[in-house]
Amino acid sequence: MNTKQTLKALAAGLTLAVAASSASAIPEIDDGTAFAIVTRMERMDADKDGMVSKKEFLDTMARVWDMKAKQMKATGGRFTEAQMREVLMYLRAGA
Repeated sequence: MNTKQTLKALAAGLTLAVAASSASAIPEIDDGTAFAIVTRMERMDADKDGMVSKKEFLDTMARVWDMKAKQMKATGGRFTEAQMREVLMYLRAGA
């Protein structure tokens, strides 16, 4: 998977997240939390200014990365090709 495809998957996930955002209570992140929950606007907007900055977006993607690495027991936080495909499927599904 190349960088362009990865960014496209991340953008698709963000689109789903923004569409799924709501003012409801947000559960804590754990290994089974859906991408659409992890990336809700109110969860990503760390400074609560009503906007998501590049840093807030990248911090969210880092949390998703760490969550999936832990869940898949990725060696040293690094993914094999098969694991990376699974992570990208998670991002594309938005669930």
